[in-house]
Formats: sequence, C-alpha cells, structure tokens
Amino acid sequence: MTNPFVYGEIVPAASFVDREDELDRLTRDLLAGQKVFLISPRRYGKSSLVQQALRAASRGGALVVDVTVSSYSSYVGFLEGYARALSGVERQTGRAVSWLREALAPVRPEIRIEASRSGRSGLAGSFPGARSEHPLHQ
Repeated sequence: MTNPFVYGEIVPAASFVDREDELDRLTRDLLAGQKVFLISPRRYGKSSLVQQALRAASRGGALVVDVTVSSYSSYVGFLEGYARALSGVERQTGRAVSWLREALAPVRPEIRIEASRSGRSGLAGSFPGARSEHPLHQ
C-alpha cells in the first residue's frame, strides 16, 4: 500500500484532510486580525494549513497576500515585496492601494508605474525613507 500523505510541499485542497478544527480556528483568528504563531516540528503541515486558512479567509472577504518573509534579506526588501504583493491583489480587487496607503503611511511608500522586461507596465513600490539596522534574518 502506498502512503496517501504528501510531504515536502504544500498539499492541494483535495489532499488536505483531518484538520478541520485547526483550520476553523486559524481562519477565525486571521479574520479577527489576531497575530498567530504556528509552532510544530518540520513536515507537520503548517504551510498547508496556512494556505487553506488564507483561501478560507479570502472566501470570507479578506484581502489576502502570501509573502514569504525568509525570501528577503532586509526590512526594506520585505516592505517592497509586500507592496508588490498588495499591488498584484489591487489589480484583482481594487481595494489594496487605499489599504496600503493607510497601513504604511508612517513609512511613506513611493508607488510608480514601471515597464517590465516584457514591455507591460505595472505598479512598483519602494520605501525610500524606511531604514532598519536589523535585517529580517541573519
């Protein structure tokens, strides 16, 4: 008999089973604006649980972006990646730009229209006034 469980990747919705209580609680907490920390050993399905909760929160009307913090070496880099993720959602929902301006007003984001390598234009963001002596990870 083959192992029915998927390891080492985020599982598709059809393979996500037996986590209804955790999923409901995480989704409720996210929709309530709670800060959440998930702690467990590797390969226990944290990323898959988060993906399912983000999908459920999105269906509940929340503006959802998925940004991997460890992909950035600095605070400013993270803010720029976060702004790019929000601008991508804005094109779909029309809500993110006003939310971004309000949420990040203290760091005064700079948003501009730029052409990509493919010649298509899109929104680009930066945070020229944001400074941090602490990188996101060392």
